[in-house]
Amino acid sequence: MSSTFAFVDDNEKPKFLIGYLNATTISNYKPKISQLLQGVLWLIKDGKSFVNESKKIENVDEGFCSFAAPRVIIGHDSKGQLMILETDGYEPLKYGLNVYQLTDLALFLGFYNAINIDGGGSSTVYIKGYPTLFSQCSDPCSEVAGNMCPNASQFRCERHVTTILCLK
Repeated sequence: MSSTFAFVDDNEKPKFLIGYLNATTISNYKPKISQLLQGVLWLIKDGKSFVNESKKIENVDEGFCSFAAPRVIIGHDSKGQLMILETDGYEPLKYGLNVYQLTDLALFLGFYNAINIDGGGSSTVYIKGYPTLFSQCSDPCSEVAGNMCPNASQFRCERHVTTILCLK
């Protein structure tokens, strides 16, 4: 079972479904679901940490939770406003936040519900109009690769990934 975050189209304002969504729930909302993301761990439920419960439900081991790494979460605040958080890091040197630290930070920032959607070297933030990535690249490469990160101190490149979350 995976934690899920869905964007539900509504004429008045965007709505979100979050948690462990079964096929019936998804099919009831299907015409209105514009995006459906699955992650590992439902971090925050109704304004409280849900990590320990989620670990049991999703059968996630402690090693994943205690490992410091770059991470990305998506959720919303108590007013229903979308929130996304990317924390930077560098896996080979174990820089970054573990799941517990990430959850504490997200609670401090006002997340009311949130799931963990990504981590590691594919956790990247780019904002249109800025000349560079906001996160550090962690994958080794050669200068010849052509996708060198301008903010990297050594030969580090963006990770090629098959999926992205793009918001306008």
